[in-house]
Amino acid sequence: MGLDNIVLNNGWSQAFVGASIVMTGLVILSIAISQIHKLVEFWENRSQKPATEPKSPSLGTATTVDHVTLEVPLQCPADINQTAALYQPLVDQMGTPFELKELYQRAVLFDLPHPHITLKCLREAGILSPQGDGMFRWNQ
Repeated sequence: MGLDNIVLNNGWSQAFVGASIVMTGLVILSIAISQIHKLVEFWENRSQKPATEPKSPSLGTATTVDHVTLEVPLQCPADINQTAALYQPLVDQMGTPFELKELYQRAVLFDLPHPHITLKCLREAGILSPQGDGMFRWNQ
C-alpha cells in the first residue's frame, strides 16, 4: 500500500525536487560562507583609503639597489652572452659560490626580464654550473 500511494501521487518526483532544493541551498550556503572573509575585510577597512601600489621601475631604466646600478634594456637580449653580462654585476656582488635562489631574488629586485627562464638558459649554456648542496658557480 505505501509504495503504491507514493507512485500514484508523484511522490518520487516530489522527493527528487525536495532533495534538489536542499542541495542547492547547501551549495549556496557553502559559497557564501567561503567568501565571508572578504566581507569582513571590507567592513574592517571601510574607513581607510585604498593604498596605492608602489611603482616598480619599468624596463629601459637604470635601477640602483645595494650600491649596484643596472641598466635594464627594453627587450631581453637574444644572445645568452649579452644576457649574462646583465647578470654579471649581481654575481660579482654575491661572490662565489652562491645560491641560485639568491640570484633569482636579486634579478626580481632589479626587475630583470624573465629571471626564471633566463637562469634556466644560463644553466643550459654552462654559464651557471652546480657545485653541490644548492650552490652554483659563475663560469664567465
